[in-house]
Parts: sequence; C-alpha cells; structure tokens
Amino acid sequence: MALMSFDLKLLQVECNLGSNPLPSYFCQQLIAPASVVLLVLGVWIKRRYRTQHVDDFLVESVNSSGTLMKVMFMSVVSSCVLPLICYGHPNGQFSMISSPDMICYTNSTHISMMVIGIVAFMCVALPFWSAVVYASIFYPRFVSGAYSDSGRRLRMFRFVFLKYQPSAYFYGCVVPMRSLVICLVPVVVRDNGPVQVILVGCFVLCCFALQQNIQPWRVRIANLTDGGLSICLVMMLLCTQVGKNSDPGASTAAIGAVATLLLVFLVLLVCIAYIISLHAYFRRSLTYHSFISHHKVDAAAQARYLQLSIQGRVGRRAFLDSDHALNLDVRLNVVSSQVGTVIVLLTSNALRRPWCAGEIVVTH
Repeated sequence: MALMSFDLKLLQVECNLGSNPLPSYFCQQLIAPASVVLLVLGVWIKRRYRTQHVDDFLVESVNSSGTLMKVMFMSVVSSCVLPLICYGHPNGQFSMISSPDMICYTNSTHISMMVIGIVAFMCVALPFWSAVVYASIFYPRFVSGAYSDSGRRLRMFRFVFLKYQPSAYFYGCVVPMRSLVICLVPVVVRDNGPVQVILVGCFVLCCFALQQNIQPWRVRIANLTDGGLSICLVMMLLCTQVGKNSDPGASTAAIGAVATLLLVFLVLLVCIAYIISLHAYFRRSLTYHSFISHHKVDAAAQARYLQLSIQGRVGRRAFLDSDHALNLDVRLNVVSSQVGTVIVLLTSNALRRPWCAGEIVVTH
C-alpha cells in the first residue's frame, strides 16, 4: 500500500525532510506531475532528433502522458486521499491510518495535507479522468468523422481505446472508475471494515460480470487475466476481513495459508500471462498462406477458384472473408499479422470498396 501511494518513507527521506510529514507528503504529490513533465520533455527531445513524425507534438504528448497516467492513476488517487483515511478513538477524535500520531481535522499539519491532497486531486487525477470520460463519450463521433480533425483526436486519445475491442470502447472509462471507487470507499466509510469489504467486493464483482460479458480486451489471455485478478482481489478481501474478526488459533493459520496461496496464484497468473504474450509475440506463426482481397459483386467466383487452387497446391489455408464472419477490425488485424501474402483482384470496383482499401493499407 505504501508503494502504491508513493509513500516516500520507503526511501527514508526523514533524514533530509525531518519528522514533519507535510514536506514528505507535498513531495509525494509532485511525483506524478514531474513524471508527466519528464515524459513530455522526452517526446520533445525525440522529435528534435527525428526528422519524420507521424503526429504533431500535442498528439504525441497527450497520448504518452495519458498512457503514463493510466498506469499511475490508482497510485495518484490513493496518495491524494491518504489524509482523509482516518480511524476513530473512543474520545471522538480521529487519527490518520498512515500516521497514527497525526490527529485529523484539528491539527494544522493535517489540514495542510488535506488541502494539498485535494488540490493534487483536482489538478492531476480529475483532469485525466475528465479526458477519459470525454474521449469515451465522443468516440462514436470521432470514428464517424463528425469533426474535421476526428482522426487527429482519435490518435490523441488512443491510450483510452487501443487495447480494447471497438465494440467495448467504453471499457477504457470503466477501469479508472474501478480504481477510483476502490480508493474512495475507505474515505466514505470509516471504522467499518465489513461494509468496506462489501462495497468494494460488490463493485469489483459488477466490473467482473461486465468484463466477462463483453470481453473488452483484444487478446483473449488479457480477458482471462483481468477476470482472474478480480477474483483474487475479492477473495483476498474476504480473507482479510475473516482473519481480522476470527479468534487466534488454527482458523487464523488456515486463513493465512489461503491468503498466501491466493497471493502466489496472483503472481503466477501475471507471470504466465506475460510469458504467453511474449511467446506469442516472438514465436508468431502465420495462420494463412494468403489473403484474397476482392469485390464480391465483380470477383466472388474468381476469388473462390483462386482460394481452392492455392489450398490444393500449397496445402495451407487461404483467407476469404466470405468464410469468416469477422468485423472489420478483426479482419484487418488478420491481414496485418497472420497472412503471408495479400492477393488483390483489381476489378473495376475493387479500390472503391472501403474494405479492400483498408486491407491494402494495413498490408504496408
């Protein structure tokens, strides 16, 4: 938890900053903005030494910064709300969970930390969340070309949609929402562990049900890993709450063993997913010998004859879109990564067909 919330106590900074937690907390809030600034500076340096650029500086900077913030979002939010996570005392006062000696709401240092956290949330986390929501709402308009610069906006916000199926573009908004709710539950519900577990578990299970229903990730192993991580999170929440309320003894040891197994399973799940992904990337094999791009009205019979001839001579499959009920996005992915040769039957209407044009473009 300390690592996720950018807790500088891990680096033993008290030697330089003193025992007052305010300077340390202020430095915590500078980690994310400083990382974004350094990343934008790196983009600028890269553009200085490269003559050819696909996109302009703003598009590259927004997309790179968004990708970084997408990874850091949960850590940023948990760091911002850290002063608001308090526990109660019998005398009616509250103390910070991260710093038990800090009295909440009455200590001037704690008030300053709350102000810094709220300002950081408004200036760092909220703009990113707003950009994700904006991109998710206007994605259909970007795709349909409703604006003169729709293509540029799509490239600018591709960090929101790139990893998901086109039909599940809104899932880019669900992931940060899940992180936000998990971080805010301890702030809204205090001193009530069971209710916190129920709320977090319910929301994670709702996201799990949505994810399993729509299968948003482009890669199947990513959908399996996402579902497995959600299950492990809910199970670990249950183990934590049950272990907290159980009497010391054999039951506590059993719960600890189960939690350890869950942690091991979690690590193995992530490692196996990475290994499978790396193996598929470096050992990529072509599924089809060739892809036959054609206009169905003008060259359907010729394409079928050519497909059967190739398969009879070569002994490998030739892709004909009439045999595969795939949407355009999946079909273009097949052309770009799973086909050895693309054959275009250049009839009079072939280049007027958007699908043929897309197949030719992704080949190069």
